[in-house]
Amino acid sequence: GDSDKNGVGTTVESAKDIRNVTQHKLFLDETVNTFFRRMSWSPEGLLLFLPSGMYKHHPKSSDSIPCFYIFSRYDLTRPIMHVPVSKNKPVVCIKANPILFELRTESPSNLMKLKYRIIYAVITTEEVMIYDTQHIHPLVYVSDIHYANLTDISW
Repeated sequence: GDSDKNGVGTTVESAKDIRNVTQHKLFLDETVNTFFRRMSWSPEGLLLFLPSGMYKHHPKSSDSIPCFYIFSRYDLTRPIMHVPVSKNKPVVCIKANPILFELRTESPSNLMKLKYRIIYAVITTEEVMIYDTQHIHPLVYVSDIHYANLTDISW
């Protein structure tokens, strides 16, 4: 059957039979052991970074992995990308750097197909990861840097 292009959200088995629509939650609920869930817009307002996501490989599966979502300002009905995180801890905050950067010319990839690069920080309760919009993997990864849970980040 058909499924949405990002593998998240609603899966429609038959476009003619709406009764076959299966929905699942995109975000963790209030049982998560974090109080804050801090989202962030990109500096130019094109992308919305949302924490506390959960990704399921199949909508009917009970297993999910923590992730964060990136939405486009022009379509807030479905994410354009989900990014899983490593330690099975929920993402509590994402903060985009206020500066737009030039693309790295030595890198052939341009994941978001932008004419510039956005650098953004993602934290779980135990990790800090720095990403850019040109790559899917973090540029920097740091964990176990504090005894208490991380709750916020700033540039």
